[in-house]
Amino acid sequence: YVQGRNLFTPPPVGIDITNYHCAEPVMSKETFQRHYFDIYLPLYKQLNHLLEGSPRRSESCLLTLMRKILDSPGESDIYNVAANIHNHIRFFENLQDRLEVDFDKMSDASKQKIFDNFTSLDRLQYEFECHVEAMYGSGWIWLIDKGGNLEVVSTHDNYSPEATAEGVTTILCLDVWEHAFWKDYGIDKKKYVESFWK
Repeated sequence: YVQGRNLFTPPPVGIDITNYHCAEPVMSKETFQRHYFDIYLPLYKQLNHLLEGSPRRSESCLLTLMRKILDSPGESDIYNVAANIHNHIRFFENLQDRLEVDFDKMSDASKQKIFDNFTSLDRLQYEFECHVEAMYGSGWIWLIDKGGNLEVVSTHDNYSPEATAEGVTTILCLDVWEHAFWKDYGIDKKKYVESFWK
């Protein structure tokens, strides 16, 4: 996202964050509270502090900042915090957007794109679930539009497909860090992703 000054602040994410039940059934009230208020929001203070003495302090676009410093070893701390914020924004946005992934309510163009790339919505969900199950350690699962083609991809730690390639648009993003699912699902990541598709 883009803002007009060099202090990054949380943007609206399409859900009512004052309603702690807003993330159900994907995550419980307690998990959402901890995830959003205790893990996500403090990242802004951390990022703004890191940028204070940095030549990047005038940067106002989070994604542009990430792309500029992705391969800069001396700025990996800034990248990790910025990317963590970016990925969480996508995830929280998708807690609402995922409700629109209903095949019966999709436009003909969207249905055709899924058929062209996955043959069916069930196949898309299966590929998404396979990426979740295969994720070793912490990361993110993405449904992206890359140059007009839909792909399911996974990234470890705080990497984002939007930062590593031009022309990539996130359609869905699932947080597969333990803090996102462990309290509610334990080791059962399959049940976590099934809740995401409900």
